[in-house]
Amino acid sequence: MLIRLYLHLLPLLAPYATAVPAGPPYGLVVHEKRHAFAGSHQSHRLDSESIVKFHVGLKQSNLEHGYTSLLNLSDPQSASYGKLWTPQQMQNFFGPSQESSDTVWEWLSAAGVRDVEERRGWLSFEFPVAHVERLLDTKYYEHVGDDGAMRIGCDK
Repeated sequence: MLIRLYLHLLPLLAPYATAVPAGPPYGLVVHEKRHAFAGSHQSHRLDSESIVKFHVGLKQSNLEHGYTSLLNLSDPQSASYGKLWTPQQMQNFFGPSQESSDTVWEWLSAAGVRDVEERRGWLSFEFPVAHVERLLDTKYYEHVGDDGAMRIGCDK
């Protein structure tokens, strides 16, 4: 009797089952694909509950102006000639936009990432491998080098 009741409810639940998105609910773009690190081979998957430190690089700004700025520093006819930039000026000019930084912070926060450290356009955090694999729609493996050194990486 109970099984028949469930069978009658299945057609009512079908629209909800098909409404659940497959994979992450946002558009992912694969930045790069690789087969293995040079001089190494893929070993086994990382333990899903292992806590690993991840680093996310934010998109830099003003890269299209870098060459011209460098030429101006080197041109005796330029008002900028010889005025070298401090590391802080470089960071301010080429660093990620506030919008870019805020967007990634919100994305990580919504995924449950806490204690994010930001430094010079990089966000660093520790998180279980399984959560990051779901977040980025990828799988993490150990890669063993010819010299026996172990690295962590993914294929995409």
